[in-house]
Amino acid sequence: MTYNLNNQTKIKEDVLIFEDFLTKEECDKVLKYWEHSAEKGSLLWAPISFYDSFASNLPDDEDKDKFDLPPDFFTTLQDKIQEATAICRGKPVKLVSYHCQKWVEGAYAGYHSDNTAIDSEEYNSFERSKWAAFLYLNDNFEGGALNFRDHDITIQPKTGMLVAFNGGHHNIHEVQMIISGERWTIGSFWDNEEADYSEEKRALWEEDIAEQRKRQAEDAEKWAEMKERGERMQPGPDQTAKKDVALKTGGLN
Repeated sequence: MTYNLNNQTKIKEDVLIFEDFLTKEECDKVLKYWEHSAEKGSLLWAPISFYDSFASNLPDDEDKDKFDLPPDFFTTLQDKIQEATAICRGKPVKLVSYHCQKWVEGAYAGYHSDNTAIDSEEYNSFERSKWAAFLYLNDNFEGGALNFRDHDITIQPKTGMLVAFNGGHHNIHEVQMIISGERWTIGSFWDNEEADYSEEKRALWEEDIAEQRKRQAEDAEKWAEMKERGERMQPGPDQTAKKDVALKTGGLN
């Protein structure tokens, strides 16, 4: 497998693109494996707080070999994404989450920070999600660009591209609406390796996140009812129509 860390473009100090991190052929194998896993029930898509977007734990079954994926593919991929994110930071990072995502037609994420409220620099319950890395598995869709509000930076995904960046308050970002097609990614979030937190703080995080997940489920139910009526959520002129919902995810881009 490729795991290309050499073809780097630094967009700004804490936004780094790795072109051709995986080849198109490798990305296609992953997507075919996901389709197979969904059919047999080992990949269960669940709605997240961003409108019409879904996530799942990465399936990692023994039948990967049917799709010419090595047994340790997803483990090695995680290690290489961690290495890429550490290059972006300039120091080591440690894993917070690692998952697969799909964005269907009409999906979008309003402007948000991955670890603060949009109007504050103070960390929230997703404090650990200081760094984000997203591997794009396809580009045969319209829309879906990663856009940074306060910088002249808009990144249109390309198949096999990995983007690593600091997702905090000084890099407020959005995923623009998917106009047509579907957008497939492997997402991950990372903390500074040296970060340490008290048990009291962790307990408060868990309580707050549980409440947010409950509201997330309510939103998903409301959106499903709207779709049954033939209605859809629409972003505002500045793509911030659902920023209150976007803040609940702590960063699923």
